Amino acid sequence: MAALEPRVPGGETVRPAGMDGLPREGMIPSSWRFIKGPLAAQNESPFLEGEFWGFSGTTEAYSAKYGAVPAVSKLIVVKLGPAAAAGSLEEAVAAAFGEYLKDVRREDASIEGRNDAGRWFLYKRSGPWAALVLGEPDEAAARARLDVALATAAARR
Repeated sequence: MAALEPRVPGGETVRPAGMDGLPREGMIPSSWRFIKGPLAAQNESPFLEGEFWGFSGTTEAYSAKYGAVPAVSKLIVVKLGPAAAAGSLEEAVAAAFGEYLKDVRREDASIEGRNDAGRWFLYKRSGPWAALVLGEPDEAAARARLDVALATAAARR
């Protein structure tokens, strides 16, 4: 085994730089994920399915879970590639929210809805960045996390 180890590429892993843009407050330790490619996006959330995100190209995302059981939610920050940035992403997200959620509406440049359990789902975009908060029981916390995530992402340009 020791003789083969030097020949195996990728001896070390590198944490993607975008992971540092996820807000730390309330994050469940070791829950973060790097999402690249359509299969990884589909496995992360049904809200990331669809060509409109551009995961077949250069779009990538970072996610983490927040809160404590049973009130765990997820934040996904998406760095949009040119294919996603050029399309009508908001219309596609609104349609996906409409498929899975109730009370879907656009509010102050965001799209929001709730599930049957009353948990909040929010989407907002700022330039090449988009963020989703999925399943947050507290509406104010969902809005705050969404805004912090986008502000942090925009500052990293």
